[in-house]
Amino acid sequence: MISMLQYRAFVAVAESRSVTVAAERLHRSPSAVSMLLKQLEEQLGTPLFDRGRKAKLTDLGRFVLDEARALIEHDERVSSGIRSFAGGQAGRVDIACIPSIANLFLPQTLCELWSRHPAMSFHVRDMDSRSVVEAIAGDRCEIGIGTAVDVGEELTFTPLFDDPIDVVCAAGDGLARLGRALAWSDLAPRRFLGNSSYSLVAAPELREMIRTQVAYIPNLTSLFALVRSGGGITLLPRINHLHADAGLAFLPLDDPSARRCVGILTRKGRSLSPSARSFLATLRTIVAAKAAVTGITLMQP
Repeated sequence: MISMLQYRAFVAVAESRSVTVAAERLHRSPSAVSMLLKQLEEQLGTPLFDRGRKAKLTDLGRFVLDEARALIEHDERVSSGIRSFAGGQAGRVDIACIPSIANLFLPQTLCELWSRHPAMSFHVRDMDSRSVVEAIAGDRCEIGIGTAVDVGEELTFTPLFDDPIDVVCAAGDGLARLGRALAWSDLAPRRFLGNSSYSLVAAPELREMIRTQVAYIPNLTSLFALVRSGGGITLLPRINHLHADAGLAFLPLDDPSARRCVGILTRKGRSLSPSARSFLATLRTIVAAKAAVTGITLMQP
């Protein structure tokens, strides 16, 4: 069975390109590190380094390096959580989160937790839903918050809330003066700016708009600036109007399917740390308290 020490030795040598430097990093002798590498290659049955070019990884070596780094990060996170829990301290929670949640719910959630557990720490990665799924599947984060996009069999998606998708345009745009919910046909002739927030909306009209989009802008600040200047229109969850400025208009669509569902992503069969469970309980409380203001619909897990 391959040990974490063998993986650590391999990563240290691959990153430093030197057995001697890796040995210093691991507080072991160069001969011990060389032995760990030899044992790892024997167990895998193939070399990890190109013997003809010193310190150059083989194709397998590059693959093992990525996987070993993820394993080491997970091992350190779990070990830290166990030590903190055993010592009666608050541990660290690694979170992958879509921007709308990070902007609207995380600040109050983290401050509430810190008021009760000052030693608790968080590593928040702001990313789109597909990247959230990849972060949880790759064991880079313990908790993900995003939409149920291509979740896969190894992950669990627990619904948190759903909310409408709105058309977003400049406040002075003619669409804002129609005074009614917009049909997809109202949007067809317009320049469309894409983003990552409506991937689960199944309307064929939207698929056509995505096909002909003139720009893809995942960053909300940049997207807001271009829409505000009249560069085009976009679609965003209505919840985003809470941190948009007065130069933008959020307009409803006359399509009940134009909604997204946001939920919690975790790995199946993986127990959450006490800190992670505390985070989720507090997040649910904050989301419920803001439901009326944000226009979201709470969903039962």
